[in-house]
Amino acid sequence: MIDTPWGVILPGVADAFGVFMMTQFYKSIPKELEEAAMIDGSGRWGTFFRIVLPISQTQLLTLALLTFQGAWSNFMWSLLVLRSPENFTLPIGLQWFRGEYYTLYSVILAGSLFNTLPIPIVFFVFQRYFTRSIAFTGSKEG
Repeated sequence: MIDTPWGVILPGVADAFGVFMMTQFYKSIPKELEEAAMIDGSGRWGTFFRIVLPISQTQLLTLALLTFQGAWSNFMWSLLVLRSPENFTLPIGLQWFRGEYYTLYSVILAGSLFNTLPIPIVFFVFQRYFTRSIAFTGSKEG
């Protein structure tokens, strides 16, 4: 997978932070929700797809946003995997404008703006999903 976009994408699909974050979230879901679904006649997969997955949408979206941010700004892994200039990511491409004796700061700053811009745009587009994270839990301890 050297010099392909898949060599950059696939290793970041399941990283340690994502496994830890989702494990901690799934441990916080009350067992009463799953037991109520079992009493209503739902199986394990039905409980997962009808109860647990809708509750975890915001956490999955948060994980996707954080993973996207990390992958978008990743420099070292992309530098190790990608060889040809047509496959370079934006941070690696910006390095081409730094010379040993001369640096094109105007081009680097414009490229840095384009490198930074997608993260706030993605966040503001999906902000409504972050704000309704509590509304889907549907349980009341006590």
